[in-house]
Amino acid sequence: MIILKELAIRTTTAIFFVLIIVSGISFNPWTFFTLFLIIIIGTLNEYYTIIRLARSIPQKTMGIVTGILLFAVSFFNAIGIVDGKFFAIVIPFIFLIFIFEIFANNRYPINNIAYTILGIIYIALPFSLANYLILKSGNVHLVTANSNTNNIIDQFGVITNFSYNKINFHPNILLGIFFLTWINDTGAYLTGVTIGKNRLFPRVSPKKSWEGSIGGLIFTIIGAYIISRYFIELSPTNWFVVAFITVIFATLGDLTESWFKRSLKIKDSGRILPGHGGLLDRFDAIIMVIPFVFTYFKLFL
Repeated sequence: MIILKELAIRTTTAIFFVLIIVSGISFNPWTFFTLFLIIIIGTLNEYYTIIRLARSIPQKTMGIVTGILLFAVSFFNAIGIVDGKFFAIVIPFIFLIFIFEIFANNRYPINNIAYTILGIIYIALPFSLANYLILKSGNVHLVTANSNTNNIIDQFGVITNFSYNKINFHPNILLGIFFLTWINDTGAYLTGVTIGKNRLFPRVSPKKSWEGSIGGLIFTIIGAYIISRYFIELSPTNWFVVAFITVIFATLGDLTESWFKRSLKIKDSGRILPGHGGLLDRFDAIIMVIPFVFTYFKLFL
């Protein structure tokens, strides 16, 4: 009975989680912005809470504020409201972390600074890059006021003739990446518990197996084929490439977070998702996948 109850809790949480993610991404740019802003705040909060177990006192407020700022500037740049010069706003906040540590007078100041900035890079940066996977406006490549376009930019870098009609909102690309990540996770789990024998990385995650990883790859390739039939924003070939990227880096993302938790001697990053742990437990794979998919898109598409 206890096992069935736990399974019911996990299943219910998973259904609501998927519905919220899919709805937030699909509806419009502003639901995407709101949802991922909440995710960034929650995930960074979890990270800065558990990292205190590493004899560190990270600057949680500064880390979260800087992460929010990075995501917001990325969103408004991707959507075409501001140009690239606004990223300069983020730079002083990074160095304020160093300055504030002087006045905090805590032990291990280098650890505190390093762990604070690590949270921004590890969590806020990947989610900020997601803006460029889902949004593409007529202004997205505009970085200077001297560009040969019809856009009008004031002295502050704000595009004054911005039109929402210029926005190309492509939720299917980011949705496809999420779907492939979930398919890989599910396929690896089902295959691993069925025939898994050879441990993949026992020092970090004793339960993961090579058989599970291969099963995840097969499931994900099949998933990429199905997705390519409906999400035509990318060619089938590109979806297969994204699938391979997902299998490799989703697994490494999961191992990375497992390594973090093992070093801190904790099981879950939080308890906000009944039966699943914390937000970082659910997004550990996707935050490692997004930067590599983004890089592939930038270099080859």
